[in-house]
Amino acid sequence: MWLRFATYTILGAHGRLSTSPDALHEPDYDDLVLPLQSRTFYYHFENDSEQARLFVLDPELMNPRSSITQSTNRTSDFKQGVLARDARRCIVTGAARTQAAHLIAHGDQYIKSVTEGRKRCEADVVDTVSDVRNGLSLNAHTHACLNAKDVAFMRVPNFVIRPGNMTFLMDETPPIFDDDHPQYLAHSLVPNAGNMPFMAELPGHRLTTPENRTQWPPTSLFDIVYAGVVWSHFGVKELIPQLRSYHPDSKTARERQKEHLDHEASVRKEARAESHQQRADRRGGSDAADSVGGTEDASDEWEHQLDDKDPTDIVCFLPYMAMSPGSREAALRAAKDARDKKLHDFVCGWSAGVVGSNGLQ
Repeated sequence: MWLRFATYTILGAHGRLSTSPDALHEPDYDDLVLPLQSRTFYYHFENDSEQARLFVLDPELMNPRSSITQSTNRTSDFKQGVLARDARRCIVTGAARTQAAHLIAHGDQYIKSVTEGRKRCEADVVDTVSDVRNGLSLNAHTHACLNAKDVAFMRVPNFVIRPGNMTFLMDETPPIFDDDHPQYLAHSLVPNAGNMPFMAELPGHRLTTPENRTQWPPTSLFDIVYAGVVWSHFGVKELIPQLRSYHPDSKTARERQKEHLDHEASVRKEARAESHQQRADRRGGSDAADSVGGTEDASDEWEHQLDDKDPTDIVCFLPYMAMSPGSREAALRAAKDARDKKLHDFVCGWSAGVVGSNGLQ
């Protein structure tokens, strides 16, 4: 059954495994034990409607989880929202020292695109990576396992695995759950994970969920993350071109994100050019701009440097922003000279002290 579920997470559409490519010869899942040697199975969509839902996993999901770029305020709001929803406890271990972990960390455009493609209802769509529904409260070790794609989370029941198929930990009372009251299990695809430090609590562990699940991650996000873990451990590199062929624009998520960032940069550049032209018109042309001690090019460069700054950083630049370009450059040079002199005096004093204390000439 697990193989059927894993295939679904990668393809995004319900189906059944078969030993035949042309007809549905479904194996007995209860008796199926995967042999050590390779076997071939075929995935048949349950119906035409499910086939229309096909949204193959983007291999870009396997890239390092380091592509989040967001403001300090958004980061703080995300962290506080996730921790508050999960009662400031790790949802796996119950530990009090916890972190707000992103399920998907590939930027706003990516998460909106992939959840839109995988949605089964409008609630499945997540617009930004800073949405609280894209986060879980995890301890540092579980967070690291999630980043390394060694752990994922499965919603049960699902279209494959029903309550009667589940075996919970021996030291806990089996929970009562159904489609209206699902549970979530931690799965590790690392061999013998239960014997590894910091991972013994993960496999098969039931997550602690909030009573109010309106801000809980949608099933689509859990399935996407699960697909990423499956692909990370069992994917074949030769399949990447085939997987990418299912995406209409034939571009990876990183390429789409770069296009988005390039477009934003172009819009900012046009806005700066228009603003500079308006100032030049008010001053009576470029000659007037030069007469205040600098050129429009210098101002362009200065404002360009501010584009990617955090709002809190820009506060530090306010005294300089009110200056003309020439005055601003003079102030910056004076500040640099003062820093250089302070550093020179410090090094000379330190050097003299070291030489003297060691009896050197």
